[in-house]
Amino acid sequence: MFENSHMPLRKWFLAIYLATHDKRGISALALSRELSVTYRTAWYMLQRIRMAMAGEGGKEVLDVEVEIDDAYIGASGGKRGRGTSKAPFIVAVERTRGGGAVMRAADGIDGNVYERFARDHVGHSAHIRADGAPVIRAGLSRWGGLDCMLFDAHDPEASLPVVHHVISNFNALIQGTFHGVGRKYLQDYMYEFSYRYCRRRETGIFRMLLEDMCGSGQCSLWEAKNLPFEPLAKAA
Repeated sequence: MFENSHMPLRKWFLAIYLATHDKRGISALALSRELSVTYRTAWYMLQRIRMAMAGEGGKEVLDVEVEIDDAYIGASGGKRGRGTSKAPFIVAVERTRGGGAVMRAADGIDGNVYERFARDHVGHSAHIRADGAPVIRAGLSRWGGLDCMLFDAHDPEASLPVVHHVISNFNALIQGTFHGVGRKYLQDYMYEFSYRYCRRRETGIFRMLLEDMCGSGQCSLWEAKNLPFEPLAKAA
């Protein structure tokens, strides 16, 4: 990752530190000011950092007790929920203390998308909490621990509090720190968010990411192998 880089390692290390120690992340514009580099250089560095984060996030498998739901992100206003023109994505979060989270962008939401997501990221022994949407019932029908319930904002269990808290924090990150993200790069920011979330209780997250970057090689973000960078596709 650092080979043939013209950027001093001390600036790389500072960029890694800033990308890992603030749950709100850091934008390329803010990083360019901190490092006294151009915006393009800062963006390049952050993309390489996200590639290393993706190397771990793409392999995350959740188990035990898991909440799962889909959401949409985009400009404010317009139609909400399924059928909107906003970018859809699926989120799964472990309810256990210090549990992990996985986020995947999608071209659309249907049973096939849910099934592929669960096949990649949810163990078959997991107890899954979800709402009663038909696409979820169809997509997760092979998971014996599926518990679908009617959403109720006044019921702490039926409102799926953990996954909705994560979705809210991710939306705040995208709108507050980055002021919106195009669909092409949405998955990158999901990997960044989930990487920090899964290691939120770790005191050595800087060292972890540094080690991940040293083992990432020189491949570009879109050339990384065996990682689900492409959006989850609906059934043809």
